[in-house]
Amino acid sequence: MRGGPHPLAPSPAGRGGTVHDRGPGRPDGTAVQRCLLDSPPRVGKAGECVDGRGLDPEREGSAWRQDLVTFAAQVWAIVWKDIVLELRRREVLMAMATFALLALIVFTFALDLAAEHAAAVAPGALWVAYLFAGTIGLGRAFALEREWGTLEGLLLAPVERPALYLAKMLSITILMLAVEAASLVLFTVFFNLPVLRLSLVPVLLLGTVGFAAAGTLFAAMAANTRAREVLLPVLLFPITVPVVIASVKATAGAIDGSGPGAWLQLLIAFDAVILVVGLWVAGAVLED
Repeated sequence: MRGGPHPLAPSPAGRGGTVHDRGPGRPDGTAVQRCLLDSPPRVGKAGECVDGRGLDPEREGSAWRQDLVTFAAQVWAIVWKDIVLELRRREVLMAMATFALLALIVFTFALDLAAEHAAAVAPGALWVAYLFAGTIGLGRAFALEREWGTLEGLLLAPVERPALYLAKMLSITILMLAVEAASLVLFTVFFNLPVLRLSLVPVLLLGTVGFAAAGTLFAAMAANTRAREVLLPVLLFPITVPVVIASVKATAGAIDGSGPGAWLQLLIAFDAVILVVGLWVAGAVLED
């Protein structure tokens, strides 16, 4: 057509520009906004440019959902890899379970377990065993990743750093919950207390998630250092003081029947804060 350029032809102004043209069939000179970010240009049903950088709201929502699905798939793949490898070698899990068992045995013989004192002593003994076992699991898990070079492989893979952090945190949480479930039976036998209650489940879950979220972050920091076995507890325990106190108090309430109370809300708040911080700084921590 010799009468002039096509209404949707690329503009001589260059990419990203917006020109106004009197195209054929527009005698009133209506402005024609052109999208030059894509090739071919993306236009709406009425011939106008779509919103944003070449994406209409529907496509933006679809892209957001696709990113979320990809993020969840990356997390699931890493968690599945960690759990399958641990079930094959059982190195970290056995170390955690052995330490938790030994700690409970030591507390059983070292503390006065008379009926009037058992309920006051038992929650602290239980969480000390859990937290030290979790610290051993965190240290060994990241040490093995460094020794085998799998962490470097994950960093070279097209995996989001927050997804890698969240997957590692979930893997440690699953291992800790498995050890806690097994040790609760022995705890009931040693301390002769009714701890197998439903009110204890959210306490164990929230306390474990908070400890694992903070522990994964600091274990990644300490993994590159020579004194990582010493540095990890030094960094981790001061930060997790709120979750330790809240977990012990909520466990005591669950055992005596009064309920976790406001301590459960503190656990929820701590978990939310540490997860947000961990996801935010995961890239900088894992890259260093």
